[in-house]
Amino acid sequence: MKIIDKVLKGHHHILFFDFEATQFSQEIIAYGAVLVSLDKNGNIKKRKEPIRRYILPKNQIGHIVTGLTGITEEMIRKNGILFNDAMLDLKKYCGIAFKKCVFMAFGPSDLRMLNRSIQYNLKYPKEITQQIQKNFFDFQKLISTFIKDEHSNPMSLVHYLEFYGIKEAGQAHDPMIDAVNTANLYQAFVSNKEILFTSYKNYLLKSANYPTPVTQALRLLEKNNNISMEEFEALIKDEIK
Repeated sequence: MKIIDKVLKGHHHILFFDFEATQFSQEIIAYGAVLVSLDKNGNIKKRKEPIRRYILPKNQIGHIVTGLTGITEEMIRKNGILFNDAMLDLKKYCGIAFKKCVFMAFGPSDLRMLNRSIQYNLKYPKEITQQIQKNFFDFQKLISTFIKDEHSNPMSLVHYLEFYGIKEAGQAHDPMIDAVNTANLYQAFVSNKEILFTSYKNYLLKSANYPTPVTQALRLLEKNNNISMEEFEALIKDEIK
């Protein structure tokens, strides 16, 4: 897919990841990740076993976060490691692919959490965090360009999975599960072009904004005073191929 080629920029690995953070300070308390390798068309061809790590924050978790994630202060004290060590573990998990992959999460908040944890930790592996920041990509931003809810708003990860008929890999808000779910959604997005085409066409036909295919169609109308549905569909297919 042309749009995926733009995202990958020649990379052949993606680390799908998800962070959970404290309620107020937004420090990372857990992450889940799954590394995949891709074929020439951007499809997932191989996956490593996903991982989960708990991280010791400087501040309290907060009862809302505990209620949402099931992560308690006791769990963190028992299983948590320092932020510095957690980042080193992430690099070790990726191996030689670490500098050759895109770091993909669902939504922009994961990058903010990383930046907040950096602020709270004097000791951290700068090289690792900079690599994540440099090659970070928000998959929600991409998929919501083409698929929106009935009010033309982006959907949650769970609702995108439902849209594609994908069964959740486990309990939501478990960072490892959310990382796997994001990988599964990515694969559906890349491989099922018919769903993408139909959804994007419907969005364009009722949208008040004018993405590239509509602009091109308007230009054709201006020149020829007519454009067939087949020509319009061809413009959409060219945009998502």
